[in-house]
Formats: sequence, structure tokens, C-alpha cells
Amino acid sequence: MAGCSAMDYMQISAVKASSFLSVFILVAILVTSHSTAQQYDNTYYVTPNVSMCTNITEPCQEFRTYFNNISYFQSKTQFIFLPGVHLFDLGSVLSVQDIMDIRLVGSENLTQRSVAENVKEYGFNPYGEDDNITYFQSSTIILCTNLSGLLFSNITNLTLAYLTLLNCGQYSSVTSQNASIHISSVYNLYMESVSVQNSTGYGLLGVNVLGQSHIMRSSYVGNNQIVKDILQRVNISNCRNETGTLYNRDRPFYSSNYTGGNIYLHYDNDHNVNTTISHRLNISFILVALGMDAFFNISYDKTPNIFGTGLSLVLDQSYNVTISINSLVAYRNQGLHGANLCISVSSSTSEVTLTNIFSSYATSLVSGALYSLTSPSTASPEYIIKDSTFLCNYGAYSDAGGSSLAFIITSPQSCTVENCTFAQDDGVSSFLIYINSTTGSTTSNNKIISINDCSFFSMIKYTIANIYLDTIYNNFDIWIQVSNCYIQGNIQLTGYPNTNEYFTMYDSTFLQSTIFAYDTIISIEGNSTFIESGINTLNSKVYLNGNNTFTNNNAVSGSGGAISLVGSSLNFTGYSKFINNTASYGGAIYVDSSSSISFTSPTNASFINNTAFLTGGAIYVVTSVTSNTCFYILNIADIEDIHLYFEGNYAGDAGSVLYGGNIDTCQVDPNFIVPSSLVFDNITRIGHHDNSTSLISSDSPCIYSCNTSTSPVCLTSGSVSIYPGQTLQLSFVVTLGQRNGTVPTVIVVYSNAVNQVIGVLRTLKQCSSYVIPYELMNGTLNLKIQYNPNGYILNLLILPCPTLFIQNNVSASCICDPLLQKNNLVCNISDVMVLNKGNIWIGLTSKGVPAFQDPCPFDYCAKDKTINVLDLDSQCNYSRGGVLCGQCQGNLSMTFGTSQCASCSNYYLLLILVFMIMGVVLVGVLLLFSFTVTNGALNGIVMYANFIRISDTIFFPNRSGYSYFLSTIIAWINLDLGIEVCFYDGMTSYAKTWLQFVFPAYVLSLVGGVIFAGQYSSWISKLNAVPVLSTLVLLSYSKILRTIITIFSPVSLDTLNSSSDFLVWQYDGNVNYLEGEHFLLFIFGLLVTIFFIIPYPTILLMTSWLQARSRWRCLQWVNKLKPFIDCYQAPFKDRYRFWPGVLLFIRLPLYLVFILSDSTAVKMLSIIFSVLLYLIIMVGLSVYKNGSVLLLETIFAANILILSATVLASNDNISVQLCEAIKSFDISYSLFLMAMIVTYPRLKWIIHTLLRKKVSSVNDETQPFANRDIEIISDFPEYREPLLDD
Repeated sequence: MAGCSAMDYMQISAVKASSFLSVFILVAILVTSHSTAQQYDNTYYVTPNVSMCTNITEPCQEFRTYFNNISYFQSKTQFIFLPGVHLFDLGSVLSVQDIMDIRLVGSENLTQRSVAENVKEYGFNPYGEDDNITYFQSSTIILCTNLSGLLFSNITNLTLAYLTLLNCGQYSSVTSQNASIHISSVYNLYMESVSVQNSTGYGLLGVNVLGQSHIMRSSYVGNNQIVKDILQRVNISNCRNETGTLYNRDRPFYSSNYTGGNIYLHYDNDHNVNTTISHRLNISFILVALGMDAFFNISYDKTPNIFGTGLSLVLDQSYNVTISINSLVAYRNQGLHGANLCISVSSSTSEVTLTNIFSSYATSLVSGALYSLTSPSTASPEYIIKDSTFLCNYGAYSDAGGSSLAFIITSPQSCTVENCTFAQDDGVSSFLIYINSTTGSTTSNNKIISINDCSFFSMIKYTIANIYLDTIYNNFDIWIQVSNCYIQGNIQLTGYPNTNEYFTMYDSTFLQSTIFAYDTIISIEGNSTFIESGINTLNSKVYLNGNNTFTNNNAVSGSGGAISLVGSSLNFTGYSKFINNTASYGGAIYVDSSSSISFTSPTNASFINNTAFLTGGAIYVVTSVTSNTCFYILNIADIEDIHLYFEGNYAGDAGSVLYGGNIDTCQVDPNFIVPSSLVFDNITRIGHHDNSTSLISSDSPCIYSCNTSTSPVCLTSGSVSIYPGQTLQLSFVVTLGQRNGTVPTVIVVYSNAVNQVIGVLRTLKQCSSYVIPYELMNGTLNLKIQYNPNGYILNLLILPCPTLFIQNNVSASCICDPLLQKNNLVCNISDVMVLNKGNIWIGLTSKGVPAFQDPCPFDYCAKDKTINVLDLDSQCNYSRGGVLCGQCQGNLSMTFGTSQCASCSNYYLLLILVFMIMGVVLVGVLLLFSFTVTNGALNGIVMYANFIRISDTIFFPNRSGYSYFLSTIIAWINLDLGIEVCFYDGMTSYAKTWLQFVFPAYVLSLVGGVIFAGQYSSWISKLNAVPVLSTLVLLSYSKILRTIITIFSPVSLDTLNSSSDFLVWQYDGNVNYLEGEHFLLFIFGLLVTIFFIIPYPTILLMTSWLQARSRWRCLQWVNKLKPFIDCYQAPFKDRYRFWPGVLLFIRLPLYLVFILSDSTAVKMLSIIFSVLLYLIIMVGLSVYKNGSVLLLETIFAANILILSATVLASNDNISVQLCEAIKSFDISYSLFLMAMIVTYPRLKWIIHTLLRKKVSSVNDETQPFANRDIEIISDFPEYREPLLDD
């Protein structure tokens, strides 16, 4: 039966009912009537109509003739009823007493009838296909038109056969009840093919049916159904029909004013009974259906004064009686106790055997299908129930309402239930065992209830359990054995304290079946399997012996997915597996502090893939605070034969393998001093598990810091400082002493300021940060984080608002300064951060005043960055810091070539030698190649390099790879170093500015020294040093101009808390403008400006005017500068000799734009405008003498325009890669032109010189002795100072 589905339940009912029907037909055909060989002295025919007696020689009369004259009923008399309807209108009981050998028999012509027909006769619709259960009735019908009945008393050998009684029933003083057939003290009753229907009271009422009696092949339907006496409707739950759909199980029958039913058999000592013979009653092939009792008119006090309406059997005698009930169909009976079948034993020892019982749709307060009561202590019956089916039965009483079987035990009894099926029952349980006894022995095995080879299928959802043991009081031992059964549904076992109620299961399968055990002893033997099931215990003992498996059991909202122990013990012997079980605590097993687990050799227990949503993935143990005994018990001598294996278990919080138990410190065996940790590790093997949760953990948590690298120490107190409104976050972990496992716990935050709990939070299973609530106020606040009785005392210091924040008067939290808010800065006091949406510098001045500047100078600040106000230097690029990020952080130093800060040493001062050599090389190259301003091409080259240099951060935003190379070349042309390099340790922006003047001054001094030496050496004088000097002055002008503008550039810082602004130097905001060291630098820059920056371009611009007035005494110095000025004016036409000055003045406003503006677009547009204006005028006027120079300068100007346009385009989301490629190509092309211009004359001279030597060598070989005049022709130009010849 194991594995039968809900559809199969209904198929069982159909098969059982049809099998009984087939037996009825077979017996009716093959079996002759009982005792035909019996000799009767008198034979009377009973006819429904005297006209049918024509051919009958024996006396033949209507029934009323006989029952009106009792003298016909004598010993050895038989009444043969002819087919037809016999009216029985006596209006009382026909009493036949004190005789022997009497027989009433009708026609053996049987007709088939269904229960549904009876239902329709009552005026109701049939229930469904189940009402198609059929039975046979004789064509001989005794119809009671006035309530009448038959009484047989003190008779030996009574035969009733082939009779149908309809609408009968009358009260008898002998039985004190209403019934159609009364039988009292009858020996050897033989009743066959008798159908009793629609009786008032009972269909058959028997008191002491003795001797060897038989009731067979009979039907009792609808007895005590009195429609006119309607009291109320009986409402119960639904059940499934054959198709699996639900239909209403509400009975369309009503309770009666009469006590009654179908069959009631009673045995007592009130009549003279022959106790020297054996008494046996065989009941076989019987249908009892649609019986009704006075259900709701009787109060229920657990005293069985009213019994079932199907078949009731009361054994209240002192002699032995054997009852055999075989092939009984009990259907839709209603009664107080055991509606379909009720058995009560109150004295002696009796044996009751029930075989092939089919009981369905019974309605009762206690056990609709079968009710058994034993009392008092002298009763000790033996029950055997075999090969039976109990389907959709209902027991309404909430305390002891067994729906199919109910054993009410007040004395020891034995019961065997074999090969039975229980399905879709509705009530407390399918199988109820109710014990209430004060007698018996607790020292011997009194009686056993055995349930073998049975199947318990799913029950209605309101049912507590399929098997339900309820012990009110018990004074004897009782064994309940379940063997080879399939159980779908719960089992509840309630024993009596300090007594022994044993529940043993052998080789059974449990599906969706939880065993609830209270004060009982459970033993699971053999090969049992629990699927989606489990065991919950209270003060009980559980023994797992054999090979048992618990899988897919679920206690999500409770503890112990497979087994829960409360005040109980669990013993392992043999092989046990716990697989895929689930619970909140203890996925497989839950052990409370008063419970224990013992292991007996040999034990192999596997815990695989069990899950606890909270703690104890496999096992959860509530650690005892009063005892140090281990939760597990074993004999140390057996340790090698005990094995626990864990794999794949998981706990949501802690202890995937084990939670609790103190395995490292508990005492395993008081007789052996062995470390408990060694014992546990020796019997345990742990396989793969999820590492996100600790494998072994326990209670007694302690807060540990996340940052400690040493052995963890439990935190007891601490202090922390926060700003008003800031989130208080603490990082800690709750770590347990047991194997250093972690476990979440609930902590309570208590404030001494308000003297109350201000927050509750739950920790995580790993080291984490937690938000701690607190009351916002100034000063020091004491918080107690209470996770155990002692807790963690935290001294909380509320600080004033940090820089750039002010305290809100309403919330008392720190908020962003209003001035910062106006500039789109977003403040967050939680992490003390300010979101800088742009290129704004915020911080403190050198005097500690909060201030901000928009924009931040140069590339010193990071754009769109979140700034920690406690680390204002975090807003700076290149490891810079301070006001306006103008200085280096820590021990770092400024570097040449970039804005970077680096760790430098004084060994870098050796670079002075390198710079000196580079200066000499520069002068030498210019002298060697004679590439000076006298060559008009240099003007365009220098202007191009100057424009590219001031736009260096725009054209080369990422100085890496090839762009780094191009940027460095441009820097060299501008006399800048161009590469990132230290100079000395501690170099500042201030010192770096001073050093910008050193290299130009050095190279100019070198040329000056050459000129001076030329006065004493004709060879040196031929080096044309004056054009070189002019060239170097032109190259230096741009560099010095940029430096002077930097020196003069102030920044007015907007202060947050003051109406006055704060003036600092732009290049280094830590230097106050025109104060201290900057004042000295400013004076020097002012002198350079007065004597060089302004005069130099002015003289070149106004040369003609000055030379025309050089006779003036105040302007005679102009004549001394004429060689120097002529170098610049040589490439230009006479009327445009002022053009060099124009080129210099163009630079001045452009440089100012780049210093003062932070907009890339403005800078590029200013370049485009300046170059276009310059290009239009230059081309329009054709200022150069040589058209090739004009073309070359036009190319450089166009190159600058392309670069500027490319930058603007890149801001319009054109491909960045494409723009970079254009810029790289453009600058590379310009540098190539520069290289060709510089090297072409010298390369041309070298080539011509080599060719001349080759020709001279050939002539010498052909005419070795000829005297020839050789004319050396050279295209190498004379390097003379232009305009110096006379």
C-alpha cells in the first residue's frame, strides 16, 4: 500500500465493495439454505394472499393469522414465507419464547438493490458514486404498516433466512429497546440473507447470541432513520470521491429521538447462560449502512451509554465469547461512539477477530469506523483486525475523536492490526489509543498493540495525527509496535509520567509525518525512512537502531528538522542518515539543555546538506548553565566504533555543523579523564561546507574588535568621538569561545542621558560595521551596548562641527556652510565629506580661516571629487597640499618640468653640471648652425613653440608615451626642462620661481662672454655671436614673461565666516601676496618688468622712430643697440621693420588670458583669434622679404589653428582617439619642419664639401705633375653679422 495516491483511496473502496458483492452472488448460488435436513414437526406456509395457497397441501395462511395466534409458534416448527409482500400490522412485538428448533425462511429469489435507492426513498439526493454500493434482498418482504417487531427469547436453534423486513421496529420489555428483530438468549442462531431496512430503533437487537451462531449474507440499511423526527443536520468536512474532486460530506440524514441503529449485540450475565460450552458468533458478508442514532440529544461524558449504529458489540459477560466478523461493509452510519462498528468489553477475556472490514464515511463523536472500549481491570480482550480498509471516516470530538479506530483502554489488552488501509480520515486521528487505567502491573509486559503492514494515507488538514496515543492515567506497560507500514500524516504519542508507553517502529516509511512524543519511549528499528517527517519529543526516550534515514524533513518555524529533544534522550546504534532536513534551529537535531544524545557501539551517523535558517545547521544544543556534562554520552572504550560525518550542512547565522554543547570543556565520561575536544574530534569527520558561516559555534557572545591582529580580547569599554548628526558606526564581531566561531546576536543600546533603551540591533555573522543610535547633544554621552549582563560601555564625545560645516539650529546636526551650498558643493556629515562638483578649492588659509577659491589654480586640484574635510589635501593632485594645493605634502619636494611633488635628495644638485653643459651645447649649436633671428624662419618657430607651451596641459592632458616626447621637445625650445626631475630636497614653489631666471641668465652670459672675447680674437669674432645673443633673448623672453606673470598673479580667497577676502599668491597659496618672501620676489619681478619685459618689445616696435631721433642726447644709446636690433629686422621689408615688436606684444595678452582664465574654450578661442588676426595681417602686408619664410610661418600658424580647433572639437564628444592622433601628427609635422630648417644649410655645405674633395682627388691622379691653379668654390655662407659691414 505504500505510495498509494489519493485516487487510489477511492479505487480501494470500489474494489472492496465490488468484491463483497461478488461473494454475495457466489454464495447465494452455491450454498443451500441452512439446516434443510433439520426435521420439523410443523410446517406452515405464509402467503401474502390466500389465493396463492391453491397448490399447497400444508397449512397456508396470511401472516396475521399466525401472529395473532401465538400457539402456532412451537418447538420444531418452520414457517415458509412465499414471495411477495407480507403485511405485519400487529402494532406490538410478536414474542416467540422458550422453544427449540424454529425456522422462518422466505424465498431464495434475491434482487439487487443500491444504497442510493434507499437515499432517494428518504427524500434526498444520493451522495455520489459511493452510494452505488449494492446489496441483496429477498423477494419475501415483511412490511410493517404499524410499528411491529419480532422477539425470539430463550430459543435453541433459531433460523431466519431469506427475509426482508421494512419499516418495522417496536419496543420490547425483554431488551428494553426498539428493534425490528429482538433476539435474547438464543443458542445457535443462524441468520442468512436477511435484509432489515428503515427500522424504528435497531434493525437487529441481540442479547446473548450464544452457542455456535452465524449471521451471514445479510444487510441492514437505514435503520432508525425517522424523517418525521428531524432535529438538526450533521455537518462535517469534505472528502474526495473516485475522481479526486471534492464533494460535500454533509449528511442529508437527521438524528432521531430513538436509540437505535442497524445491529446491536450484547452479552451479559443477567440471563442463565451455559458456561460449560464454547460460545462463538460468526458474522460474515454483512452490509450495515445509513444507520442513525440519537446523536445530539445525549451529552458526552466519555461514558459509552450509547453506541454505534452500524454494528455494536457489547461484551459484558463473565464467560468467554469468540467473535469473528468477516467481510463487513459499514457505510455512512452515524452514532455517538463507533458509528460503523463499536465494541465494548467490560469483563472476562474475549477474542474479537475482524477480517475484510470496509468502513467508510462514518460520522461519530468518537471514532466513526471502529470504537473499542475495555473496562474495568478484569477485562483483557484480544483484538485482531486484518485486511481491512477505513476510508473517509469522521470523529468529531476534539479530545478523543479517532476517525477510524479508537481503542479506549482502561485495562491491559492486546490488539493486532494487519494489512489495513486508512485514508482521508477526519478527526483527531485515524488510529486513536486512549488509556485511562489505575490498575495493572508496571513490572511485566502487559499487552501489545501491533500495527503491521498497514498504510496510513493523508488525512483532512484538521486532523492532529494518523496514530494518536493519549494517556490520561496509566499503571501498566503498553507496547505499540508499527512494522512495515507506510504512514503519511502525523503520529502523536502522549504517555503518563513515570510509566512505560513503548512505541516501536520496524522497517516503516514515514511521509510528511511528524511523531510528537510526550512521556513515551520510541524505538526505531530495522530500515525505517522518514521523508518530510520528523520526531518531536518531550520527556521521552528515542532509540535509533538499525538503518534509518531522515530526509527532507522540515521544521522551518521550529527546532529540529528531523528530531527535536526537550527533556528527552536520543540513542544511536547502527546506521543513521540525516539528509536535506530544515529548521530554524538545528536543521537535523535540536537538543535542549535537559536532553542528551548517547552513542552505542557501533554507530555511524551521517549529516548531509541539512539547513538551519538561524543556528545549528546539523545539530543545535542548548548549553546547560548548571552542568558541565557533554550533550553526548558514550563509553570511551567504544570510541573507535562511533563515527559522525558532516558534509554540506549550512546555518544562516552560525554553527553549520554544531551550535552549542561546550565540546571543548564539557565532561564526556566521569570515569575517564580525557579532553572532550579530543573525543569529539576523534568521532567526527567534517567534509566540505560553505565557509561563509562558522562550522562550530555557541552562545555566550563577546564583542571583539575587527582590527586586532593579536589574540582577541573581549571588549568591555571604549570611547569614540563624532560630529553632531554623524552616523555612529562601530566595527566589531561577536565571536564565541567554542572553536572561535562567530554568531549574530541582538544587542541593546542604552543611553544614560535619557535613562532608556534607544535602539536594538542584530549583529551579523562576520566582522561588520554597525550603526549605533545615540541622543544628539553636546558634551560626553555614555552608551551601554548590552549583549550580555555586563555589556560594552562606550563613552561618546560629541565634537563641534568640523571645518566648512556649521550646526543647524533646528536639528542640531552639522550642515554645509551656506556659502559652499551656493557654489554647488554638497556636504555630508556622516562621512565628513564635501562633494566638489567642479574645480573649486576649499580649505583653511594660512591663518586658519575657512575659505574657498573657484577655480583652483592650474592643475593643482582634482575636479569633481569628494573631499574629506579632515584631510583637505585629498582634493589636491600630485601629492600637493596646503592652501590652493600650492605646496608639497610631508617631506616631498617640488620638481622641475611638472607640477608633481616627489621625494628628493640633495644629490640632485649635481644636475647643475648638466644644466651648465646644456647651456654650452645650446649656444654652440646656435653658433655652429647659425640658426638665429636673422633667418626669418625662426620667428614662426618660436611663436609656435611659445603658443604650444602655454597650452601644454590642454594639448597634452596625459603626458605619457609619444605625447610626453612631443611635450618635452616643445619645452626645450622654450628653455624649459620639460621632464620631471628633482633639484634638491625641500624645494618649494617659491624657490622654483627664482630658479626660472637662472638658466636664461646663464646662456645669455655665455654669449656675452663670447662677444667680449671676440674683441680679443679675430677667430671668435667670426662666430657671429650678436645674432646668437638676439636669438637667446627672444627664446628667453617668453619664459621670463610667463614667470613674471606668475609672480604678479594674486588670488582672492573667499572666506566663509568673514566679509573680507584673503589675498594669496596664485602659484603657492601658502604665501601671502606682497607679504614676507613674496614681497622680495615681487620687487625683483617688477624690476625685470621695468628693465626687460616692457622695454624689449617696445624698442623693437619703435625702432624707426627711435633711430630717427638718435641724435637726441637722451636717445644716443639707440645707436649702440643697432647691431642687436638689426638682427631682428633683417628678414622684414624696410617698411615693416617694426614687425618683431608686434610679434612680442601679441604674446602678452594671450599669456594673461591663460593665467586668468580657467576655461579651455576661452583659451583656445583666444589663440584662434590672435593667430587669425596675426595671420591675416602678415599675409595681407607680406611683411617678409623672402616669400618662402612667409609661407613657412603661415604653415605654423595654420598648424596652431588646427590644434586649437581639435581641442574644441574634443569637447564636443568627437572621438578622443581621433583628436589625439590629429594633435600628435600636427605637432610632429611642425617639429620636422623645424629640424629641416635648422639642419638644411649645414647638411648642404657638408655634401658639397665632400663632392669637391672627390673631384680634386681624381684630377690629381690624372695630372700628377701638372701645375694647376685650384679655385675653391664654396656655397657655405659667411657667418658675418648682418648690417655690420661698411
